[in-house]
Amino acid sequence: MPKRGREPDDASQDLIDDIRDQDERDGVETYHKNELATIHKLYDDSMEELYKEFKTKDQSTLSERDQIRMKTKVEYQETLRDDRVQHLESEKKERLSDLASKIGARSKRRRIDKTLKDCSVLASQSAKEIDWKDIGKQKHLQKSLKMMNDKMSEEQHEKYKVLLEDLKKNGHKILNK
Repeated sequence: MPKRGREPDDASQDLIDDIRDQDERDGVETYHKNELATIHKLYDDSMEELYKEFKTKDQSTLSERDQIRMKTKVEYQETLRDDRVQHLESEKKERLSDLASKIGARSKRRRIDKTLKDCSVLASQSAKEIDWKDIGKQKHLQKSLKMMNDKMSEEQHEKYKVLLEDLKKNGHKILNK
């Protein structure tokens, strides 16, 4: 018999979200390490081929013409490796900055959703039956939502409008400040 799906509590959801965000960061780091290892392996393989071609690792044992050829090919392989590493580093920085902006946007969305949820729980209670502490909390949440209004998505705006209607319906004072 399958288990019923249930909604995790706020602390568990925050932990889940943090773990997912960290997994994404770790994925970028792992990709970078793997690509860096590949670059170094390609460099080592090309150097081995070069040493096989010239049948030595010491350039001084070669003729002057072969020394120049070998030196040129070694410099080319080193430059190629350095360029690849530099490109990889810039790509990593770009990926991490994109990821940081995505994570920031998701955390803002989660924060707004949590505030909407908290306020909707208080809005479901009648204004005459609500505790004075909850009234203060509700006013604080309304102010917070008012300040976040321009950062809300369309879906969150709809939830906010429904929330304000619920507050009015249950006799709560709507803050316009």
